[in-house]
Amino acid sequence: YLPWVLDPTPDPVILNSPAGKGRDSLNNMEQIAIDDPEAGTYQLHVVGNVLPFGNHRYFVTWEFRTEELTLIYPIGGESLVPGETVRVHWDAEGTDGFFILQWSANGGGNWMPIATAFGQERMYDWTVPNITTGRAKFRITRGSFTDASDEVFSIAPVPTGLQVVEGCPDYVRLTWDPVPDATGYDVFMLGDRYMEVVGSTDQTQFDVPIANPFGEKWFAVRMTGPNETIGRRTVAIRFEGGLFNCPLAQDVSVEEIKAPAAGPLSACQSLDEPIVIIVKNNGLEGLFPVEVAFQVDNQAPVVESLPDTLQPGQTLAYTFSQSLLLTSSGDYTLTTWASIPGGDEFLLNDTTSIAISLDLFPGTGEPLDYSEDFEGPSFPPDFYSIINPDGGQTWQTRNVTGSNGASTTAVFLDYYNYNNPGSEDVLATVPIDLTQATSAGLEFDVAYAQFNDQFSDGMRVEMSLDCGFSFTEVIYDKAGAQLATIGNQSAQWFPTQASHWRREAIDLTPFVGHSVVFRFIGINGFGNTLLIDNINVFQLSAPQAVINADNLEICEDNRITFDANASTGGGLSYSWSFQNGIPSAASGPGPHEIFYPADGTFSVTLTVNNALGESTATEMVNILPTTEADFTVDLNAGIATFLNASINATSYSWDFGDGNTSTDENPVHTYSESGSYTVTLEVSGPCGEDSFSTTIDVVISSVVELDGRFKASILPNPARHWLHVVLNAPSGTHPVQT
Repeated sequence: YLPWVLDPTPDPVILNSPAGKGRDSLNNMEQIAIDDPEAGTYQLHVVGNVLPFGNHRYFVTWEFRTEELTLIYPIGGESLVPGETVRVHWDAEGTDGFFILQWSANGGGNWMPIATAFGQERMYDWTVPNITTGRAKFRITRGSFTDASDEVFSIAPVPTGLQVVEGCPDYVRLTWDPVPDATGYDVFMLGDRYMEVVGSTDQTQFDVPIANPFGEKWFAVRMTGPNETIGRRTVAIRFEGGLFNCPLAQDVSVEEIKAPAAGPLSACQSLDEPIVIIVKNNGLEGLFPVEVAFQVDNQAPVVESLPDTLQPGQTLAYTFSQSLLLTSSGDYTLTTWASIPGGDEFLLNDTTSIAISLDLFPGTGEPLDYSEDFEGPSFPPDFYSIINPDGGQTWQTRNVTGSNGASTTAVFLDYYNYNNPGSEDVLATVPIDLTQATSAGLEFDVAYAQFNDQFSDGMRVEMSLDCGFSFTEVIYDKAGAQLATIGNQSAQWFPTQASHWRREAIDLTPFVGHSVVFRFIGINGFGNTLLIDNINVFQLSAPQAVINADNLEICEDNRITFDANASTGGGLSYSWSFQNGIPSAASGPGPHEIFYPADGTFSVTLTVNNALGESTATEMVNILPTTEADFTVDLNAGIATFLNASINATSYSWDFGDGNTSTDENPVHTYSESGSYTVTLEVSGPCGEDSFSTTIDVVISSVVELDGRFKASILPNPARHWLHVVLNAPSGTHPVQT
């Protein structure tokens, strides 16, 4: 008897074939089936094929399968609901015959048919009858074999309309709609781990006793009925806690501490801020006097009184006349409370506390010009703070390609893997002193990609004018496509080139005279990565564009490097135009390397902008042609006149081919003999060297003066068809014949 095994041959037909029986040296779990085994002793042989660590223990389990039926669900104790569909399960051996499904409403006293299922089926979707009973059972039969629920189960409706109608200091009142056939109800409240029965009633209202009204609570209810019917409990409802519709004559509460805010606070030298609390009269009577107080850690409390009667239901924002004064960094607990001298019927809502973590900057703030590139050894930098209310992912650092194309350390929020839409994470900067500034600006680099238009994130920049105590100014707020610096990215994204960044600039001139703190707030939308880098605060002035170039005159096919680093004004954005250059335009301060493929004179224009205006500078670049040798020649009776046609040449070397040379630009040379001569011109100039050669043919003729030696006559004159030329030479000369 061999185990069931699949054939692992990588063929679709074989892989889709059912298991057969055979030796298996691949898997570490086997199943062996013996049909109709004969009585006797069987030996199981297990041979380890590959045991890299020596002997291994193994375990053997077995079962005997017979034709008997086993009902798996429902088996008793369940609470089913009329009209719902439940899946009945059973187990059986073989696929022969049919299964007969029945149910009983009276514990098996009589059985009612449901359906007949085929022999290969092992489950059935049953619609629960519209009846209320606590004595239901289920039965399944095949041939002579049958099985039924071990115990009875209930069929009963679930109560509806469960709600909290009152929340008082010592009880929570629940109500629900009546259920037909119900004789009572069990009420549940969530305990340490489970929903626990806290009481029973035959009414549709119940007051759950509680020890503390604060903190969330969960409640549920179920019906009970005749014949031991126990219904299913409702889905639990949540009650946030506190007082709700609870009539008390005298009750005052401190709802919240409005100021200062809880959590990290920063300030310069010391924190001296007002304390504001929200006081409420929850009772039915007017309250006077009402005392309010605050205490910092274990210091002496400060007690004051509200100036007027606090009317029923009235909420009042009260500012203590004595402010909160802290002179050293550290963690503090601020506790406030309210009291009624005549007595308060509910004391648990009188007191509210917050934890304050104070970071005092030793001075008035970093002076202008301030910059932070996050390249330091620790994060966050000194006197920066991170606020992470939900305790999830928050600001962190990563090495990426920066806005200048080089590697940089930037801070980012991983919204690709952080799914908590609406949550905000805060990165707060060091205080920066603008008290002596006449104008100022903020700039930073941002890189962001949406996942898509439905899943996108945002960023807001808030500013404090009191050295970080309160943040009242929103100076930047972008989200989604407006924030994005690249198109949608379906995979997690980080910038890989300079163009993936955008420089943001904000005019701070309206806020000079203060020591300011900035909060960069990421807003979760389960989108993609949000990064910032290079935070700068600077003295802002009118922009002045200045173009720097390593050379304004070069040869064609070469490059010129331009930058705008000498431009002034702060918070600048840059726009370049390069006539006939490649590329023809650019942004950012540079350096930008521009290729000029042709000679000529071309303009370079730089425009810079900031919050105070715009400035434009223009430079002309001279692109020189490549040095090239060329000439023409004019021959006349052995005299050669050379005309130089070379381009961008400054020195010349001539070889006339007869052993003579010259360095003139346009030389004249006389040849003494006729013949063919190769003339070569070599030139040099600012854009290289070149040579040009050509061959010329020189012919020289002899000329003799005949005046006084010969006399000539032409006969007849005029001539018609022929003529005679007569030359008469003087004595002593040779005769001439023509």
